[in-house]
Amino acid sequence: MKKLLALILAMMIIPFGVLAETAPDQETVPAMGKDIVFTRGIEMIGRDMVFRANEQTFEPKTTVLYRLITTDSYDRAQLSFAAVVDGEELISLWVEELEDGRGSATLKNSKYRSTVDTSVHDRLFQLLSFLGYDAYVGRTLPELLKELDEFANNREARQESYKAAEAANPGVLSYEFPEDGSIRIKSSLADGVEVEMTTEIRNFIPEGLLFDLSDLIPEPLDLEANPYLTRDGLEVLQKEGTNWLLHDPAFMESIAGLQALYSSKNANEQNDERTFQYYLQQAEAGSVYSMYAVGYYFYYGQGTERDVDQAVRWFEKAADAGSSEAFGMLGYVYDVGDGIAADPAKAFEYYQKAVDMNNSYAMYNLAIMYLGGENIEPDPEKAKELFVRAAKAGNESAINYVKEMYPEELETETEDQ
Repeated sequence: MKKLLALILAMMIIPFGVLAETAPDQETVPAMGKDIVFTRGIEMIGRDMVFRANEQTFEPKTTVLYRLITTDSYDRAQLSFAAVVDGEELISLWVEELEDGRGSATLKNSKYRSTVDTSVHDRLFQLLSFLGYDAYVGRTLPELLKELDEFANNREARQESYKAAEAANPGVLSYEFPEDGSIRIKSSLADGVEVEMTTEIRNFIPEGLLFDLSDLIPEPLDLEANPYLTRDGLEVLQKEGTNWLLHDPAFMESIAGLQALYSSKNANEQNDERTFQYYLQQAEAGSVYSMYAVGYYFYYGQGTERDVDQAVRWFEKAADAGSSEAFGMLGYVYDVGDGIAADPAKAFEYYQKAVDMNNSYAMYNLAIMYLGGENIEPDPEKAKELFVRAAKAGNESAINYVKEMYPEELETETEDQ
């Protein structure tokens, strides 16, 4: 069950474009036919999450929803993963595998589908080998789906499996079994980091396809050209992902809490070096946050020699991939001109892009630019608007400034609540 929890968390953060490395000249893979009769469905829900990190508790509203449908012979399947807030699917990944093992994957609201000219499930388990799923590589789809279907159908067997996992991982995993048939999972991921989640697994009878990819434009998956699954994948991720986090800011706050915790544990130079090498490895593998982190470490000389040019290069890579933090840091780098020529025009441009993505750090710094009027027309009203936005978004510097300069704004907010 520890692997199951890890899989849930991994699927929430792994870049969506890593199912396969496929040659661009592969034959066209068809979409799942509408005439296929799906007779078996498995649904897994992860809800009521609680994150504890850095002596803080976060309770995201997000529900994780997996749905899988297959046939009586388990020879083909469709799988959907969605982050759901208040009953609305705010970001979704769709994957399907045909009888011959080929398949397609896409993000909901994409115009394209990335096709995979090889065993889809094998590629997925290879990707998740670091969680121990390499043991499933080479098994047939019917074998895997039949085993999963039987597991979902047998509550007693599931409970025995969870109890065995708890006994094998004392102090790390624990389970509760409410009468409603759900399971409450408690996992200690590291010192001071705990995750709780209620899961439900149940069977259902499909009423048709989970999704229809037949109208989407097929393209062979080419990670070097596009690591975000489809041609418009980055645009979809930015739009849908931002929409998700705006609806559930506690989820992003929980991630920030984890980052703060691990930063506090890396106080000495040796740990900084190890952390930098870890981020560098992850960045080269495509992790957007790690690209930003590598830039940050280069800029401040943590764990490596200070190299502002390298910092800018990595910030630009992360920004191109949609990181608001990277846009904010690029603005700061060109704003202060420490180690690189100051460029207020570039600073303004990058800050504005980060503000457009609701980055409170950039809101605060752009407000200062408007207040000082350096190389831009002074605009005290715009500055006030940005200071207040940043404060309401939780930026501590902005909160302190607004308390002193515009206390009525925060008082109004308190009264409204």
